[in-house]
Amino acid sequence: MLVAMYDTGGDLSHPDLRTLDGQSRVVALWDQDQLGEGPPGFGFGRVCAPVETLCQHLDPLGHGTAVAGIAVSSGPQYRGIAPSADLVVASSSTFEGFVEALAWFRDVAEARAQPLVVNIS
Repeated sequence: MLVAMYDTGGDLSHPDLRTLDGQSRVVALWDQDQLGEGPPGFGFGRVCAPVETLCQHLDPLGHGTAVAGIAVSSGPQYRGIAPSADLVVASSSTFEGFVEALAWFRDVAEARAQPLVVNIS
C-alpha cells in the first residue's frame, strides 16, 4: 500500500518515517517550493527519488511529520495505522499545487503497482 500525503513536508530523519533498520519509508518526495526538476509532466518544484540519496528536506512546521507518523509509523515507540505502508510526500507552503500533487500521487502508485490512499489534512 502507498500512503500519499500533501502537507508541510516531512522530517526525513525522524524515526517514525523510517523502518526499524533505518531505511526511509518515503519512496518519493516532491517539494513544490524548491527550484529544480519537477515530476515528468509538471514544470515546477523538485522531486527526490530515491529519497535516501537525493533529498535534503525538513518539515518547518512539523505538521506533515506528525501526520505521516500517525499514518505509517513502524517506529520503536509508536505504531501508525498502516505500519507496513510506503509513503509518498508532496510538500508546499502555499498548497497551490494540490491538483497536480493528486495526479503525481496517482502516477507514483501506478508505477509501483500499489493501491493508493491519500491523506489531506
